[in-house]
Parts: sequence; structure tokens; C-alpha cells
Amino acid sequence: MAVARLTGSGGGAPPAASAFPQMLALSNVSKRFTVDDREFVAVTDVNLDIAAGEFVCVVGPSGCGKSTLLMMMAGLLAPSSGRIEMAGTEVTSPAPSRGVVFQEGGVLPWRTVLRNVTYGLELQGSGTRSERIGRAREYLRMVGLADFENRLPKELSGGMRQRLAIAQSLVCDPQVLLMDEPFGALDAFTRESLQLALLDIWENQRTTVCFVTHSVDEAVILADRIVVMAARPGRVAMEVSVPLARPRTAEVRATEEFQKIRQVVWQAMNDQSVVGSDE
Repeated sequence: MAVARLTGSGGGAPPAASAFPQMLALSNVSKRFTVDDREFVAVTDVNLDIAAGEFVCVVGPSGCGKSTLLMMMAGLLAPSSGRIEMAGTEVTSPAPSRGVVFQEGGVLPWRTVLRNVTYGLELQGSGTRSERIGRAREYLRMVGLADFENRLPKELSGGMRQRLAIAQSLVCDPQVLLMDEPFGALDAFTRESLQLALLDIWENQRTTVCFVTHSVDEAVILADRIVVMAARPGRVAMEVSVPLARPRTAEVRATEEFQKIRQVVWQAMNDQSVVGSDE
């Protein structure tokens, strides 16, 4: 199936993906599961390149394999066929170079906020104890949790726990950050504030990000490029560039260009030729 690629108009666009070295490359990736002796194809023939420093969002209907695709990029699932490479090396297992943030986060409930952030550095044997604490505090300041370092996760709101999960992932300086609907369970106000906080961090770090979401608005505000997946079986149906000027603020949502891109992605997600049928 040919993949449509749409490019919006407007100034202040980020450099095209081809201007960056390639970071992630998925070649003919498929994933099949066996359930009750029946084979289920979750993802089929996905070809996708993500450039270094690029922010890519993946959207699509429920059950289209977005999370499965992300878990394969993380090395938590093995493709049934095809190949995934990161910076030219095949992905076969999890690695510190790929940070993962899940919808419910991955915080350790018995460790304080500060000790949650130092945990990855401890596992890596990175620096002295004081150096690890200093680095963790730097990232807590970055995500707005500097005043909560001695709290336990149960004492934080949902949005604060997601900020903590982001700090946990970024403190180990991953080359790629993989995010699986990290703001999906949050209220609208908290979600929008975290989107802007993530953009601020990304502007400074320029970590390569692949972000799975159900929200078209979230994808447009965040991404350089949006990958629209179709279901049954999951596959890439369309790629839409997002040439909105950066840095982005909440006001960009009211612009005509934002609404045009949103409409293109929304239409793609609702088009029966994209989402497939059960027939």
C-alpha cells in the first residue's frame, strides 16, 4: 500500500527529516500474535524513518497497533518479521539509549521523587552519589518538581507523576524517547499544560521523540510529523508534516494553519479507506 504524504504550508517550519541523520528505521515490520490457536496480525509491513531530533506523533483508531509498534521500537517486543534499527544497529532488546514513558508512568512507589529519578543512574553506575543527586535535581527543576523531591509518588497528582516519569526517562540522556499515550488519563487542563512543558524540554534537549496518542490536537501541537495508522491490520496509511513555527505556545491552536492540519489528520482517521473494515 502506498503511503500518502501531505505537507502543509506556512513559515517557521522545522528542517525536513531528510536534513537530519536517521535515528530510527523500521523496514517491513510486522507483528503477529497467536490467541486461542488463531493468528492475529497486529501490525503489517510498516516502513518508517525517524530522524535525529525529530518529534513524531503516531495516531490512529483503537486497535491499530500503535502501542505494539512503540514496544517493538523499545525492544520490549520482537517483530515477527522485518527489522528495526537505531542509529544503524538492530534493536533486539531494551537499552538505556531508548527511554520509555507509559500512560501510567513507571514510578517506584516506595522511593521518593528524587530517588525515583536517580534510580536509572544507579543502575548504570553513573557518577558518584552526589553527582547523581545533582543531575536528578536538575531534571526535577526542568519538569517543575523541584519542591517535591522528598515526596512519595502516592502524594503526587496524576500530572505530577507523569512529570516524574518524564524526568526518570530523560535523566539517563536517551537518544530516543518513546511515549505511549503519557497524558491520556489526565484532565484537559493538566494535559495541555504538560504538552507545553514537554515542548519546552524538547526545545532544549532535542531528543528524538516518538509519541503515541489518540488525540489529533495533541499530535498537531507537538509534532514535526504525524504518522496516521490504519487498522485491521495496523499499517501506516498517511504521513502529514506539521510546519508550524517553533517554539509553539497555546495560542497556535487558534491559528488557521493549525486547524487545517488538524482537519487533514482527523479526516484521515475517520476515512473508511484508512481505518479499514471488518468485511
